[in-house]
Amino acid sequence: MFASPLPPSLAASVARLTRALPIAGALTSLALAVACSDGESHAVRTARADESRPRAKAPNDVTLPGVAPVPGGYQVRAVTDGGQIVGVVSLGGDAPADTTVRPDAALARPCGATLVDRAVSHRGTFVEGAIVWLADVKSGKALSAPRRHELTLERCQLQPRVAALPAGATLNVKGRDPLSLRLRATAWPSGETRATWRMTDAGQVVPDDRVLADAGTLEVRGESLPWVRAWLLVFDQPYYAQTNAAGAFTLDSVPAGQYTLVAWHPRLGRVEQAVTVSAGQTATVPVTLGK
Repeated sequence: MFASPLPPSLAASVARLTRALPIAGALTSLALAVACSDGESHAVRTARADESRPRAKAPNDVTLPGVAPVPGGYQVRAVTDGGQIVGVVSLGGDAPADTTVRPDAALARPCGATLVDRAVSHRGTFVEGAIVWLADVKSGKALSAPRRHELTLERCQLQPRVAALPAGATLNVKGRDPLSLRLRATAWPSGETRATWRMTDAGQVVPDDRVLADAGTLEVRGESLPWVRAWLLVFDQPYYAQTNAAGAFTLDSVPAGQYTLVAWHPRLGRVEQAVTVSAGQTATVPVTLGK
């Protein structure tokens, strides 16, 4: 059976529409292709930029302390109305469990067959090694004169694990282990690498007079040994301290006024509390971490 021919006017309309459709379809496909291509490339560019951006994230078991330079710069002045802050830092609950590390056989000589990655050093409820400071002090006594401080790699661990240091000091990075390991100092929360040190043998000392130049928080980590790490808090003002074996701390020659006292430990977190200092008086402040 054969279809009847279309009327001439209708046949002409169908022919014009048929010729237009491929062009419109092609233009539409081209527009979609450009849009999808641009969207995909933008996503790729965004992902790549995001991958290269410094990470403001600490390890899962660590709380960032939030140390920052004094806004406008710390001002040194004579303290004629000074008082004192004393206190004890205690555990508010159970201490985090220590971790037992079993290094590879190749590391048995420098590290030992097993080593303990200690979470918190404490005597009963008293926390040793917590750092305490005034967050909003702007002026007062002078910062201690810059000198040399040590960070030592020994038996595949860094000592001290946590330290409070003055800005402008020199850091001597010492190696007492017969192994090759690169240490990296990272600023938090920016994620910026501040320094790297290649440790190659026992007895090595690498002095660095730049890494402690600015106030802030530094994490030092062994690139191939994840349990090798330490935290350095750098201050551009002198009102900070680290607790002793009895959990005690003292801040002296503090100008009279109201302040925010901060206490921090990498595994126990950070707490803040208000403290008032009166001239010639001692303010006693109990601090609890790890509630």
